[in-house]
Amino acid sequence: MTHPGGAPPKPIKSHANEVALSYYETCRENKTMPYAEEVALLLDISRDTLYEWVITDKELSDTLKKIATLQSIS
Repeated sequence: MTHPGGAPPKPIKSHANEVALSYYETCRENKTMPYAEEVALLLDISRDTLYEWVITDKELSDTLKKIATLQSIS
């Protein structure tokens, strides 16, 4: 996927899923609503970049699905 202006996408940070999973678990423990946008902020990337990474990173994709599930039942 190419960004506007032809720039290549940012490479996936090796710790992206670790950060997302830790955030998800903290939200579950604290009974707070998780947001994918917060994961992006924790990784210092845009929401669009996060969703680009989800396409190629199954673990990160699974973690964001867990976040969406928690949102739907809260």
